[in-house]
Amino acid sequence: MKRVILMLGTCLLLCGGCVFFQNSYVEPLDYDLTPAKKTPVEGCDLQFGVIRDFSGGDRRILVRQEDGTVRRDEYRRWTLAPELMIQRFFYESLQDGKGSGAVIRLSGSLYRFEFMRNPAGARFLAEFELNNAGVKRMIRCDDMIPINDKTTPVAAMNGCLAKAASAIRSAAEEMIKADGRK
Repeated sequence: MKRVILMLGTCLLLCGGCVFFQNSYVEPLDYDLTPAKKTPVEGCDLQFGVIRDFSGGDRRILVRQEDGTVRRDEYRRWTLAPELMIQRFFYESLQDGKGSGAVIRLSGSLYRFEFMRNPAGARFLAEFELNNAGVKRMIRCDDMIPINDKTTPVAAMNGCLAKAASAIRSAAEEMIKADGRK
């Protein structure tokens, strides 16, 4: 009888340990960036070169702490690597799909693509080069959009990329106008 009670007690302890000490699975969340509206560069065939990523990121979202350390969030990530997502964002917002007009090549370097802890915000820092038949134009995008009750982190990063797309559009249109005067 003692053996039966001892065996039942041992089984209860082992089963209880499995119930109380199991790891809970946390489903990672994937985030994507999409342009709010398509505003193509008229009269331009925008071609994409390489966007190099020097931000230190990968698909995991980077969060810069108050003390300057950067942590990767293991449970929140981007659907693509940042440089590919930026390229797709610009393609969807700037390309008209007609392939007519001046050929302008866009390439660049990404330095910051992260969220800040304090002050809460999305930080985007990149340099882009537009090349129209050897005529080059550099664009530096350095933006931080605050995150608050009305702005989600992804909406803030979307806003950063929308501002960069607007700067690229303006520069490309100026290059097309200058090219037309030759």
